[in-house]
Amino acid sequence: MKLKSWDSSRINLNILGVLAFISGFLITMIFGWITGYLLNPQFELLKSTHYYYLIPFSVALLLLLVLLYKVSVQQIHGLVFFFAFVLSLTIADLFKLLAGVTQFQTTPFHRNGNIFSQIGDVMMPLAIIFLYVHLELIENKNISLFRGIGILGSGIPLVLGGILQQLVWWIPEITVFLNRPTLYQELTDLITVYLYIFGLIVLWVSIFGIKIMRDMVYFSNTSSIKVSSFLVMVGFSVFLTLFAILGVRDGLNLWSIVIGSKIQLFEIHTSWLILLGNLFLLIAYIQNPNFAYTVPFDVYQVVVMEKDEGITLFNFINEISHYNEGKTVKSELNAPALVAIQVLLKEITNAKGRLQTIDLSDKSLLFSTVERVTTIVIADKVSYILEKTNQSFALAFYQFNKSRIEKFDGEQSIFMESEKVLYRFFPFFL
Repeated sequence: MKLKSWDSSRINLNILGVLAFISGFLITMIFGWITGYLLNPQFELLKSTHYYYLIPFSVALLLLLVLLYKVSVQQIHGLVFFFAFVLSLTIADLFKLLAGVTQFQTTPFHRNGNIFSQIGDVMMPLAIIFLYVHLELIENKNISLFRGIGILGSGIPLVLGGILQQLVWWIPEITVFLNRPTLYQELTDLITVYLYIFGLIVLWVSIFGIKIMRDMVYFSNTSSIKVSSFLVMVGFSVFLTLFAILGVRDGLNLWSIVIGSKIQLFEIHTSWLILLGNLFLLIAYIQNPNFAYTVPFDVYQVVVMEKDEGITLFNFINEISHYNEGKTVKSELNAPALVAIQVLLKEITNAKGRLQTIDLSDKSLLFSTVERVTTIVIADKVSYILEKTNQSFALAFYQFNKSRIEKFDGEQSIFMESEKVLYRFFPFFL
């Protein structure tokens, strides 16, 4: 019976992922058709005004301010690279706004030498790189070597090529010094190749993001996290559809050259479609302020100990709501294991050392120490985000219970109110 429930859970999860993709696809196609065909004359007129980029810039800036509030005021850690992603998009839209109609007059990274447009183009691949790093660190402690080579190996040359192209345009003496009169055209051709390669990378990053959010839905026990994850999946589906459309457009343009007849579906207003994807991300993070702490794997238990004596102050066991190979997933440290960790903790403390992680065969123990408390998180694995979460929780627990710890006489019940602190940093717990 439990195995049946597991199969049903898997099917529902796959359906949810497909539903998110279809939603993002349809929303993008409908919005693209409205802006690029039905209202295209109005948007063509809008291009000659600052409003064309002012509205996408305003949405990107709003998302940036929300993240800034979360990082600086709410002290939510682990958002550094996502913040850098949104900052890059905001800067790109700002420079496109300053560039005005030049943005539409020539090819990417060229822009008739308009420095504002060129900087805007350079910021876009940087934004995608930051987004990839953020997604990678949600799931893992470090960037995967294989995936990192693929992303950075295509994005960094694009950024550097764009910068070099701008230098050659503004300082033509470089071509004389290097005795390469065709250097600018060579850089343009190289950038064009990398643009197509990076377009494929963007598609992959979007699929990777959908996969991460899909896993968040599966491993989370709370509906609010599931809703936020679904919204982000839709947002990534918008990005996925957008760059697929751009690929089809460029393919049709090449085919048009071959057959000598122009083929075009509808005008693509890229910044406005990126704005659409950003809206879903913005809604997800506003809808659930602590969504940033969610991880796409199981976290089983959180234990808080007094650092010097190794005495357990607080112990929370997560009731996992899904199944694993037909069995209910429930894993916790029993009393002997806690005693062993208490002894180990005391020995390390006396030796002036600091314990960070213990990797077991099927799970990991993550440690964080603040003043007189050490928090221990037992999870399937360790990721950068979970590490930041544990550090934030340790600090918040100590600040919330400072007076109780000073008066602690062995009665653990005085720390029961700490559950509300726990749920802030582990919002996916039941």
